[in-house]
Amino acid sequence: MRLWFAAVRPFALLLVVTVLGLGLGLLHGRKAAVPSISLGTLTEAPLVAVFALIPAIGIVMGVQRIPAQLLILSVRPIGLAAIVLVVAAFAVVFAGAMVTSSWHGALEITRNVVGLFGMAVLGRAVFAEAGQVLFPVAFLLLCFLFGRSLGELMPNTWAWALRDGTAVPAISQALVWGVLGLALVPRLPGLSLRHGS
Repeated sequence: MRLWFAAVRPFALLLVVTVLGLGLGLLHGRKAAVPSISLGTLTEAPLVAVFALIPAIGIVMGVQRIPAQLLILSVRPIGLAAIVLVVAAFAVVFAGAMVTSSWHGALEITRNVVGLFGMAVLGRAVFAEAGQVLFPVAFLLLCFLFGRSLGELMPNTWAWALRDGTAVPAISQALVWGVLGLALVPRLPGLSLRHGS
């Protein structure tokens, strides 16, 4: 287990995502103008949706640092430790966001981090290292460009990253992505070896 702590540095990862959670809480409620092809005009999108990529991808990068040889030779289940670390990272993002934002803000921030984390892990598993960034970024671009329908106040259901923090369908979709990511976390080091990264 000492080798795992040395390779992953879980406390450093948790400290970084706590600070990022604090920062995201400060950004909650702020919006930026983005183009919307479906509306044919500029529309507002929450900054938290974009900046949630930073802790989501950071968690993936931190967890995938586990050497594959350590997974193979380990007597204890290192994959389970990685899953616990990811869940702890989600918890400290929520706690950090709660300090600088409201309950709804912390929920929205954590939802976006969890969902984008799952997408980043899936992207890493399928498309190698570049996929961990490209897959969630492509999803957010689709949300900005096509996530709103004419005459609708709320974003479309599939554009969960743009929805309010308490929207149950958005939370459900993000949780599905997060659970999928958690299921793949123990396999990340092996996938890195396969992709040669």
